Amino acid sequence: MLNGSGEAWQSIAERFNAIFWHDSKLKDYQVLYDNDSEAYFSTILLNLKLRMSPYQLREGSEAKSAQMRFFDCRCLRVEMDFLSKAICSNDIFEASCENESEWKHSVRKFQGEDNSDPEFSLDEMLHFKIHLCTPGGDIDILARDFKLEILE
Repeated sequence: MLNGSGEAWQSIAERFNAIFWHDSKLKDYQVLYDNDSEAYFSTILLNLKLRMSPYQLREGSEAKSAQMRFFDCRCLRVEMDFLSKAICSNDIFEASCENESEWKHSVRKFQGEDNSDPEFSLDEMLHFKIHLCTPGGDIDILARDFKLEILE
């Protein structure tokens, strides 16, 4: 349980926040549903070109293809201008992971308290935010965890 252990969510946030997001690229995203399961959550998949070092732009090395999967996703909000995203070369400006945020608070307020079933509680979700270069847009995800896989 994330809410019960401050170390659990901090460890996930540290892994996410340690990624070199600035000038990495968001190629596409998908929402994956497990139709054969009785699970209520879905998986969100991001296809990325990730910088592997903060000095990559100066050294001229290329970014690596990667996939990021967010597990046990409860909410997704996408605000994206596809033309602006393309004009800005699909670049990501920044990304962050937080246990509490204004958006998570507004979802909680709109959805109502849901602590009757801890498995589905918003308290168990982290807010993963990916901000594209302005005015490209934002992706907000409430999920329990993520996994990054470098493909090259």
